[in-house]
Amino acid sequence: MMKRGKRGSVLSQGLGGAAALGGLVMLGVTLSGCALGTGDLDTAWGVADPTYVDDVAPIVEAHCTRCHSPATRLAGGVDLSEYRSVRSARVTSVCTAVGQAVVDEFADHLHTLGGTSDRPCQGSTVGSMPPGAQPRLSLDQQMTLARWVAQGAPEE
Repeated sequence: MMKRGKRGSVLSQGLGGAAALGGLVMLGVTLSGCALGTGDLDTAWGVADPTYVDDVAPIVEAHCTRCHSPATRLAGGVDLSEYRSVRSARVTSVCTAVGQAVVDEFADHLHTLGGTSDRPCQGSTVGSMPPGAQPRLSLDQQMTLARWVAQGAPEE
């Protein structure tokens, strides 16, 4: 059984931490590719009021800056090494890191800045990052990132 912590983290009861984390990762991988419609996703996942410093930066550092940083290789010319650059690329970055169910849930907030399409994530391949066999973001992480964008991408 899972229980929510103070800032939305998941605490395990009766499971070892690694087993609980493994279950969350598998749930995130499973849901990232499913075709749930709006309203089918449990919106209790993720941090309720995420900030870049406390919640988004750790996710980005763990999953994105290995390839998207001037200190590494700056893949695709995308720099996600600091708040200004992550905030600037927030819609595209979140669209590529989350599954379709999360896009559907946050559709009103996932439009490219200055874009003319009424479709969320226009021009982005949903769920394409991180690429290859690298671990996908958990549902908790996906919801945290999408909620951060929806709430105006606060730094602190």
